[in-house]
Amino acid sequence: MGKKNLLITLLACVLSLISHQAKALDAPAGLVPSGLNPGDKFYIIFVTSFSGGPPDGSSANISVYNSWVQSKAASSTVSGIQTLSNQFLAVGATATDDQCKPFLDGASQDLTKPVYTVASGTPTRVASAASSLYSAQTVPLLTQIRNESGAGADGGWTNTGCTYQGPSASNKLGAASVWSGYSGGTGTTAWVDNGAAGGRLSGRGYFAVSPLLTVPGTPISLTPSSQTVNGTVGIPITATTAFTQTGLTGTVSYSVSPALPSSLSINSSTGVISGTPASAQSSVNYTVTATGSTSGSATATVSISVNAVVPGAPTIGTATAGNAQASVTFTAPANNGGALITGYTVTSNPGGLTGTGASSPITVTGLTNGTAYTFTVTATNSAGTGSASAASNSVTPTSAVNGACGTANGVASALKPSANLCSAGTASSVASASPWTWSCAGSGGGTTASCSAPNSTAGSGTARVGDASNSSGAAAWQVQSAAFSNTPPATPPAGVTLPNGVLALNLNSGTPGSSTQVTITYSQPLPAGAKYWKYGKERVGDADHWYVYPNAVISGNTVTLTLTDGALGDNDLAANGLIADPGGVGVGGDATAIPTLSEWAMMLLSGLLGLFGFLAYRRTR
Repeated sequence: MGKKNLLITLLACVLSLISHQAKALDAPAGLVPSGLNPGDKFYIIFVTSFSGGPPDGSSANISVYNSWVQSKAASSTVSGIQTLSNQFLAVGATATDDQCKPFLDGASQDLTKPVYTVASGTPTRVASAASSLYSAQTVPLLTQIRNESGAGADGGWTNTGCTYQGPSASNKLGAASVWSGYSGGTGTTAWVDNGAAGGRLSGRGYFAVSPLLTVPGTPISLTPSSQTVNGTVGIPITATTAFTQTGLTGTVSYSVSPALPSSLSINSSTGVISGTPASAQSSVNYTVTATGSTSGSATATVSISVNAVVPGAPTIGTATAGNAQASVTFTAPANNGGALITGYTVTSNPGGLTGTGASSPITVTGLTNGTAYTFTVTATNSAGTGSASAASNSVTPTSAVNGACGTANGVASALKPSANLCSAGTASSVASASPWTWSCAGSGGGTTASCSAPNSTAGSGTARVGDASNSSGAAAWQVQSAAFSNTPPATPPAGVTLPNGVLALNLNSGTPGSSTQVTITYSQPLPAGAKYWKYGKERVGDADHWYVYPNAVISGNTVTLTLTDGALGDNDLAANGLIADPGGVGVGGDATAIPTLSEWAMMLLSGLLGLFGFLAYRRTR
């Protein structure tokens, strides 16, 4: 009878394991963790109570321990545990049975699924994947299970003969010496920790593992689960297939992550992705998520790759010849083909000589001096080389010519030099400063010369005359001549000095009768109280004399003259398109105009008439 009973018991154990692991079971309502959707799978770890334990650990029959944990599950107060009571398997090992890893038993098990405990009455996740429980890093997880079950930091745990990796070499259930209790700490290697020596299994908690459980209900899914899109820059992609979802309820909306390129979009009602790619990209996986307004969500994958096209043609700039070479400028094409431009090539015509570079300008060398060339530019990206630009201007390389200053260099001038600036090379514009400055650029790779000329001497300093201003619509006034002199045309009025000399200024080419402004810049600040004195006629018939010119503004080291052709300040007093303006900055003296000869004559005549009147009066008496 004993052998028969043992055979029946072993057979029952095998049949229990087979039936336990044959398929994933629907989880009872009380054991469904929050955050999972219908069809999702998971495991439950059940920890027995700490009273009424097995009489001892001497049995080598694993079914004894399975029966024990199943009986404790049947009397559990946690909702759902009773329903699964006969499905739990004990974590343990005997000399003949290794049940240390119930997760691995049966084809339906999946180590990627999460694990929950129900010690607190509500499913609580302790591992994102069952496989992580077979690592020494899971001791804190087991500590969490221990504390949730109420065992305390050093509560009693049963030595089940299991380590993280599998059954232990000794101390298996049914062995001669069975340990119980818990030694504390987190460095132990036992899946259910090795305890202090001695003692019995009774009064100790015991681990048990459920089969793979499934959240009941219609599984949530998206069909197709994956799609692939291969596009080309500038060409609309073939829109993805609209998704079909199952298990979602309410209004279903679609979103995508990460964000699509700006030129592509997703239809939030169908999940269809469409558009015209503007830039190339290697294959990127996008997750499309369908969300029901009254249920969960489901995801699918869309892989999108976009091929570049060759870039457009650059815009040609200017070719500049050098000595056996030419420099060519250009701007990048408006369309880069959807990929970074890696380089540009400039090609000569004739000859087909090339120069390459990453940006403008690019120099083509090896040209023949004396031969006229034009140039085109192409751009290259990962897809290849695009079309050529229009041809550049024609240039002829020559031998190097160094720039050289002309005879105007070093010659003092009140006016901006305009002639004889360079004896070789090309003159730049002349900068209005003290001194006047300009450059003479060489050609064919030749050097550039820097040139200058001092401002004209004016008294103890220097001065220069700026260009004449011109009002809109009037013919342009030109400064015909300007010369400073330290010798005035006549003796200044009493007490008046001219520390900056006298300027003989002549303007022409203006519209007769129109006005202009001329600014005189001195090398030193002008004295306080200075006035601009002019020598000439104030009115027709006057003799030349000194007078203060009212249309002069003195500020700092400048004098701005407002001159009107044919009016005060124009010495010929004729509106003839010519302005003669001698004068200078004066200091001291009386600003009252010095009478002209005509005025003296009038005063003398008035005096004589008065005298004659007096004599006539006396005769009458």
